[in-house]
Amino acid sequence: MSVNAPLGIVKRNIVRADAAAVEKMGQYGVATVHEAQGRIGLMQTYMRPIYSGARISGTAVTVLLHPGDNWMLHVVAEQIKPGDIVVAALSSPNTDGFFGDLLATSFKARGARGLIIDGGCATSPNSRPWISRSGAVPSAPRAPSRPRSAR
Repeated sequence: MSVNAPLGIVKRNIVRADAAAVEKMGQYGVATVHEAQGRIGLMQTYMRPIYSGARISGTAVTVLLHPGDNWMLHVVAEQIKPGDIVVAALSSPNTDGFFGDLLATSFKARGARGLIIDGGCATSPNSRPWISRSGAVPSAPRAPSRPRSAR
């Protein structure tokens, strides 16, 4: 995902990986899959599951977020199919709580397997068990905000 991508573009017809291939690749570690893909697609070295031993595999549905604005996570919730993993990058560093109970409920209802985000999550006892299966990073209670015209 390029940070120079046009803003607000939604790809609605996502080509998803073969389910059998996803399950098979899910048996291997990140390093093995990264090597097998020709050393592409590796995330930042500081990205870690929020609990030890977490494993996840699925089709990546990518999102570009901007500091203080989680609107595209709400948009991607409408694109999710069972087995998808939402992978969210930010256009610049930010630890606002981009993801919490409302989005966890939406993602879960649509069958998402998890979220990998290079930003904060506003977790609660209700969303934590599901978010914990994701690759989410810092917990951040401050919610993002948008200008009133974007709501």
